[in-house]
Amino acid sequence: MLKLKRYWKVFKHIYNRGAEGLDETLKMYENAEKGRFQLYGNNTVSNSTIGRNSYVAHNTLIFNTDIGNYCSIGPNVVIGFGDHPTDKFSTSPLTYYNESIYSKELVELAKEKYNKRVTIGYDVWIGGNVLIKNGITIGNGAIIGANSLVTKDIPDYGIAFGSPAILKKYRFDEATISKITATAWWKYDPEELAKLKDQKNILELLKIGY
Repeated sequence: MLKLKRYWKVFKHIYNRGAEGLDETLKMYENAEKGRFQLYGNNTVSNSTIGRNSYVAHNTLIFNTDIGNYCSIGPNVVIGFGDHPTDKFSTSPLTYYNESIYSKELVELAKEKYNKRVTIGYDVWIGGNVLIKNGITIGNGAIIGANSLVTKDIPDYGIAFGSPAILKKYRFDEATISKITATAWWKYDPEELAKLKDQKNILELLKIGY
C-alpha cells in the first residue's frame, strides 16, 4: 500500500510537470527503494544524479546536479537554482526561453548560461536550509553549515558557512587529506569496507579521529 501511494505521488508530480520527466523520475524512486541512495519526504530531483549510500532529507530541491557517494544532504536545501539575466529587457524566463521571441540557438545558449551544472563530491555534508547556486563545485569531504548561501566553489575537506558562505577552515591537514584521498574509500559499500578493515591503508583511515 505504501509503495502504491509513493507511485501515485510520483504520477501526480509527473502529470503536473508533463511527460518529459517520466522515466527519469520513476527511475529515481526505484533506485531509492533498492537502497542505492535514500530520499526522505517531499523532494524534487531533476536532471541530476545521486551516488551510492547518499541521502537527501525532506523538502529538498535538486536541479542539474551530480552528487557523489556517501553525501548527507539536510532538509529544505535548494541546489542548482538558476540565474536570471539582468541585462535583457526582462528577467522572466517566459521571454528569454521563448523560441517565439528568440531563435532556438539563443534560447539554448541562455539555458546553458543560466543553468550551469553543480558538482558535489564524495562524502559531502550539507546542512539544512542551504542554497547552492548553479555552476558551483563542492569538493570531497566538505561541510556546508546550515542556512548558508553558497556562491563560490568549496575545496576538498573545507568547512564553509555564512551568507555568502566563506571557507572557515579545513577538516584535516594536507597530509591527512592526501592519505584519505589516496584510499578512494567512497567507492566501497560499507560491507566491503568492513571486509577490508585489516588492510594497512584502510586501518590507518579508520584510526583518524580516534
